[in-house]
Amino acid sequence: MKTKSPIVNSKALDDNSYSNLLQHLQKEKPHLRDYRKIPHPPQSVVVRNYATEHLYLSWQFGIILSRRPPNNLIYSKKGEKAFQFGWISHILDLGNKEIHEGPIVMVHWLHSVKKRKEGFEGVEEFLDQWGVQHLKKKYSIGFISVVDICGLGAYIDMPAWSLGCKNITLLACPIDKLVGLEQFE
Repeated sequence: MKTKSPIVNSKALDDNSYSNLLQHLQKEKPHLRDYRKIPHPPQSVVVRNYATEHLYLSWQFGIILSRRPPNNLIYSKKGEKAFQFGWISHILDLGNKEIHEGPIVMVHWLHSVKKRKEGFEGVEEFLDQWGVQHLKKKYSIGFISVVDICGLGAYIDMPAWSLGCKNITLLACPIDKLVGLEQFE
């Protein structure tokens, strides 16, 4: 059984307007991934899925990036010395090298907790020494290339009260820095 696609008035929609409509739908209604559900004039060439989503992908040095927890935390460069953690929510391949080379990773950025209660100074020094960051789950969304990712991260969810914060937080650390913590076991 064929699925009937919504048809729009072909006289009122030229090729340029149709392209603009598709771009608008891709941005505003990303759930319309099936070309049969995207409106198009009868004479148009129906486009296929505009992006292919991946559950995971292999990256350099055999690292596997995934959008499934608990392996979905990455960190990337934010400056000369700083880096930023984020959760991978989607890995997309646009299938068009003219638009973008390689997969695009959709990341929910995590932000460092700036103010901590008094009495946690020693904890802060320890976290800084081992490259562990105290992060909050109020995040913004960004799109980055795979090459922008420095590596994977490990994290521990913390109760809100544990480090004197109101919101649920977590402690995160690049996996390659966890080797040094073996001294404390």
